[in-house]
Amino acid sequence: MGHTLRYILNPDKTEEMLFADSMNCFTDAHLAYMNMKQVFEHYSTHKFNEPLPEKGNGTVKALHIIQSFSPEDKVSPEQVHKIGMELVRRLYGDKAQAVITTHLDKAHLHNHICVNAYTTDGVKLNNKLSEILRARDLSDDICIERGIMPIMLKFNLEKGDNYSYAEWKHRKQNTSWKARIGEYIDSLIPLAKDLDGLLKIMEAHGYKVKRGMYVSVLAPGQKRAVRLHKLGLGYSEEEIESRILKCLADKPRELTLSEIFRQITREFAMETRNICFAAGVKDTLDLMKKQTALLNTEHITGIGQARELHEQAQKKITELETAITDLSAEIQHRQIVAAAAERFFGKVKPYSASQKKADKLILKNAGVSALADVTGYSETVEADNARLTEMQTGLAEMKQREAVLRSIITTYGDRDDYITKLVKRTREMLSEQEQEKVKRLQSKKITVYQPVTGREIPREQANIDDYAVKHECCVYDLKANPDDMQEILSNLYLSHRLNDADVIRVGDDESVYYSSNGKFWCIADFMQSRAAAERQRQEELEREERERIAEEERRRKQEEQERKKAEEKQKEKKTQQKKKNKTI
Repeated sequence: MGHTLRYILNPDKTEEMLFADSMNCFTDAHLAYMNMKQVFEHYSTHKFNEPLPEKGNGTVKALHIIQSFSPEDKVSPEQVHKIGMELVRRLYGDKAQAVITTHLDKAHLHNHICVNAYTTDGVKLNNKLSEILRARDLSDDICIERGIMPIMLKFNLEKGDNYSYAEWKHRKQNTSWKARIGEYIDSLIPLAKDLDGLLKIMEAHGYKVKRGMYVSVLAPGQKRAVRLHKLGLGYSEEEIESRILKCLADKPRELTLSEIFRQITREFAMETRNICFAAGVKDTLDLMKKQTALLNTEHITGIGQARELHEQAQKKITELETAITDLSAEIQHRQIVAAAAERFFGKVKPYSASQKKADKLILKNAGVSALADVTGYSETVEADNARLTEMQTGLAEMKQREAVLRSIITTYGDRDDYITKLVKRTREMLSEQEQEKVKRLQSKKITVYQPVTGREIPREQANIDDYAVKHECCVYDLKANPDDMQEILSNLYLSHRLNDADVIRVGDDESVYYSSNGKFWCIADFMQSRAAAERQRQEELEREERERIAEEERRRKQEEQERKKAEEKQKEKKTQQKKKNKTI
């Protein structure tokens, strides 16, 4: 099973995995195997990796379908791959676990389909003859819908089973009008939106079309019209309509601007995940969020609409700047006139003759003949200042909006290699402190160990004596958040195809992680070999023995000292008693 998955997912055969897809599992040989193993063993009483029995048939664990196309079919790898995907859906439904790949290494394009024997909801898939025939019929139906002649039908037609002798002879000599019209209809199906649209295109190119109970067409130079359903299988009105609808459904939907920018944001975040701490990355992601938010709030669906809004923003900025300049000048003028009136009519002293002359001219030009004429100036200036502040705030917001719209237009125009350029520019703008952190991450080594025997070793028994180095890399290479150990381990699991019982050591510390089904457990003492552990144990026993002997010696000395003190005390007591008796 593992060999089959590795073979069909060979990058050399699938244009570097360009034509490889999966349903309800990963598009990776090892991970797909683990996904299918989990589902199979959940519903089956057998093990997914159990060997074949010596006698009889083994348990069916997966179905392998090969769907081939002739070079004469003139189909593209994209079409072949879509047909394979559609076949799996119609044959097994949306709950099947399947890997679908299109191989391009032969003259004929062909699909490999590997399907788990159990669906994700526990339905057992059978490998009976009736299922094989059903798969062939569904494959033929899908091909006919796309204008591809199934191999058996093509064989029958070449024998002339469905044609008159005259038509068969014309087809052999390549002079058949029916074949020519059929090929022309095949070329128009990707261009039309419905049958009526297809017929109008034919009329525009010189064909005569008669609509009625049956549709008949007459090609330029043809003597007699022919009904569509007489052209062969796949050319009746209903079949052509169905083929057009299928072709429309297969066409990739054009992404909206919002979807494009969400995709750009995801790609940039992924490419800069290992330097997510950098200020440049945070600023760029913040700008991208503003771009997406503006696209969503303004309901901008096309780049033309964005350009139009950008022009409107530029025009609005010009208008606001002009209005702010004019209002600022008017406020300044009122303030000058009010100050001149205060000096001229208020008899301010000292008041020079030159200043009085200048103030008189200002008041004359302003039409002010008394101090009462400027009594309302202060309120007007206050209101104008409030309006000026509001306009300046609006200008700042409009400039920010214009900058975001401009960045959207620039990004869209350069979107093919935008991420590459942006990531490169972001890395070049790292600060010295950020560059130092990158160097530390590049020097922080990750070592993956695998069991020497190739067999799984229980987590409790994992020891460096039974392991060998499988792979080495550094934290920086994984494009993971360097501060998130779980993300580092998960990225390592996906990118380096870790197996169960593999052990990962991150950095130079003694903490290591045991891998099992995509989960990780921290284990201790892995790096300490059993011999070293035994030496440490012996040393510990010897140390305990020395401590025990020292403790016994200390206790013995203490007891000896206490005994001597007791003897001396008893001797002193007897001496005192003798002295007392002698005195009496």
